[in-house]
Amino acid sequence: MNYRMGSFIPFWFVVFFVLVNGCYSIPPTESTSLPVTNSTQGISFSTIQEAIDAALPGDVIIVAPGTYHENIDFKGKNITVRSSNPPSSQAVTIIDGNHAGPVVSFRNGEGNTAVLEGFTIQNGKGTHTSGGGITCINSSPTILSNVIISNSAEKGGGISCSAASPQIRDNKILLNSATSGGGGIYCGESSSPVIKRNTITTNSATHASNGGGIFCSDSTPIIVSNDLSWNEASNGGGIYCLSSTVAIAGNTFTKNQATQKGGGIFVSKSSAVTDAKGNPWPRLNTPPNAETRNSYSGNTHQGGFYSPGADVYFEPELTITIPMR
Repeated sequence: MNYRMGSFIPFWFVVFFVLVNGCYSIPPTESTSLPVTNSTQGISFSTIQEAIDAALPGDVIIVAPGTYHENIDFKGKNITVRSSNPPSSQAVTIIDGNHAGPVVSFRNGEGNTAVLEGFTIQNGKGTHTSGGGITCINSSPTILSNVIISNSAEKGGGISCSAASPQIRDNKILLNSATSGGGGIYCGESSSPVIKRNTITTNSATHASNGGGIFCSDSTPIIVSNDLSWNEASNGGGIYCLSSTVAIAGNTFTKNQATQKGGGIFVSKSSAVTDAKGNPWPRLNTPPNAETRNSYSGNTHQGGFYSPGADVYFEPELTITIPMR
């Protein structure tokens, strides 16, 4: 059978023409190869920041195991960003800041429903206003079950709080450093964080600065049920308190070191320390310290010695003597 040109159009040509000219569209399919998923919306992304940028309040972003070279900012969004199976996935889900700035930033009024959970946070570098690993400014996020390691800053190598009230719970904060205080955590500018059930170890305040584990300045933190060990500073190897009212209860202080005073805790004359119920500690340096709400072992100061004030050192309050005439 013979056909003239134009009397018959092969079926394959019709299909090709329709597809090319967009008359028929193939329904979109979700990519299974992209590692970051907004589980609330069912959309996947190649980076964590892209997922945050597209998120709506209340969304949950799940990050697959891998190393992500990013410096992420929650941008004021009350969302959850977590690894696939926290806390067991924290070691294999890494956000690496590449020494380009803080690894994670909360700086736009985020509340406690802004959640960061189940990551290794590493290689962050802070500025004079931000922490190295995580920076919280005018915000109150929840920082849960992370490993915060090998970050540096001027203040707050691991985490920095400025006019912030984050919940910092169940993290491992280690091998961080700060040149002006707070190797592990810095709390300043009227911050009131809750620091609970963390392991805070091997952090350092360098350049003769204070607060190897935690530095509190003009703040009212609650520090309960943490393990502070092997932290180093000039004063306050574990915790340094300056112009602050700090609740410290149920913590363990082990082998923290201060080259000057207070291997475990240094309390300035302008500070007060209470238990979890608000009862003040006695200002005593003589071991065994009458403060029995925490446990102490192997803390040293003044060149590696255990002497009065090695566990808890209270800076003497200034007394003025008026000579008799």
